[in-house]
Amino acid sequence: RISPSHVQHVDPSSFLRISLLKQGSMVHLPDLENQLPQHSFLPSQIASKFSVVENDLQKLFPQSFKNPRTKDAIQSTLIYCNTPPLKEEIQSCVKSLEDMVEFAKTATGNNHLVALTSKNTKGSGKDLIVGQMKKLKFGKTVSCHELFLPFSTYFCHLLSKTEVYAVDVLEPKTKIPINTVTVICHMDTSDWSPNHVAFKVLKTSPGQSEACHWISQNDLIFISQEDN
Repeated sequence: RISPSHVQHVDPSSFLRISLLKQGSMVHLPDLENQLPQHSFLPSQIASKFSVVENDLQKLFPQSFKNPRTKDAIQSTLIYCNTPPLKEEIQSCVKSLEDMVEFAKTATGNNHLVALTSKNTKGSGKDLIVGQMKKLKFGKTVSCHELFLPFSTYFCHLLSKTEVYAVDVLEPKTKIPINTVTVICHMDTSDWSPNHVAFKVLKTSPGQSEACHWISQNDLIFISQEDN
């Protein structure tokens, strides 16, 4: 799960197949820049005192519920955070940096993690050429995606059968390197909802293909050491 299944409008370049990442292929890079308002994490001492449920948030941030747009965005986040996990998925909506790191350690069973993101947002929204592509070796991976709340909140989850790539993208005419973008591929989609936006973009259905997506400015991946 990357986006709530009820989202109707999604960039058609946001999901892709591994076959599109061959060297020399043309790809359209989606907008990697943060689309959410700038927020900060809460101190862990404060974050631990309430849950990501509507009653708690309404008491603490009443103004956010008076604006219809922010109220709808918050309620969408709450639906997402409280959706039951997929089979073999471990998930959490974290409200502090400490919670994020602790969740990644617990989910992977490893205290030695490396945090990854894309190099920068250059090339966003442009047609580019795939250059070198490197498959990263790791044991387990936790990916974290920012959601909308009055403070910085991330949906973090671990799914099995995941592959991560570092993909160089080049300017089509000059072949000048533009960016190195991280791509995560979920290789087993058999338990995903048929209404997941990835299937709408890829024109496929659960279990018929992998679902890869670019790591944007406000996404993080934690990878553990490769299993022996």
